[in-house]
Order: sequence, then structure tokens, then C-alpha cells
Amino acid sequence: MNDQVPVVQMPESDEIRMTLLGVDSSVALARELVRYALLNWGYGRDLIDDSTVVMSEIVTNAIEAARGHLLRIRVALDNGAPVLECWDPSPELPAHPQPASTP
Repeated sequence: MNDQVPVVQMPESDEIRMTLLGVDSSVALARELVRYALLNWGYGRDLIDDSTVVMSEIVTNAIEAARGHLLRIRVALDNGAPVLECWDPSPELPAHPQPASTP
């Protein structure tokens, strides 16, 4: 079960926040929040599809870093551009994978 906190749309702003439990089912909830926000703000299908993929990736990474803990996501507009954010409580910074060496 996912004990998420209800969606919060900040009054008089283009910002929506949600707190989710760090479990696999939260990825789908995060995607739907992005889809809901961007549709309501008038964005087209291509941007919405790309944005849901991005949110899926960052929430998946947060779940891997802090499984079972609370995660916070935010979808907002900054000068008309979508901003997608996810916070997790892990003290570890994200690491870039090392590229495979080529022969």
C-alpha cells in the first residue's frame, strides 16, 4: 500500500507537490501527477510524454536511494517552462555511472 499525502496545489501559483512512499508503485503516481499538471497548464502531448519519462526516472532513482522512506515531488512552472523535482532523504549524492571502456 502506498500511504501518500494528498496532492497539494499551491494557491495562486503554478506548482503542485506530493509526498510519496519510496515504493515501486509511487512511480506511476508521480507520472500521473506530471500528466495532470501539464495537461491543465496547456502543454502538448510530446512534452507531457517526455516529462512523464523524466519524472519516472528521477523517482525510480529516489526509490533506489531511499526505499521505504518518504519522497517529495514537485511539478512547477518557471517563466513558462516546466520544472520537475524529486527529493529523497538519502545523504548520498547521485553518482554518474562510469562509461564502459572501449577496446
